[in-house]
Amino acid sequence: MNLAISVPTGNLSSSFIEKVRQTFGHKKVVLLPEKDYKEMLKAKRNAEYLAKLDSSSRQIEEGKKVAFTIEELEAMAK
Repeated sequence: MNLAISVPTGNLSSSFIEKVRQTFGHKKVVLLPEKDYKEMLKAKRNAEYLAKLDSSSRQIEEGKKVAFTIEELEAMAK
């Protein structure tokens, strides 16, 4: 589970951090700059996309594919 809370650095007071601690208990909480967070999300999405491509490639190699000519696709669209 991911939770992103955007907080201006001026609001990162000790009372705010204590509220986070009370809310999440013994779970690990990571504070990082928004730029780094966005880069992390992008890397995660890229990894998921590459995994899908690998899966598709494996399926093609295993013969699990369907092929149509342009004419066949046009006929199906009608």
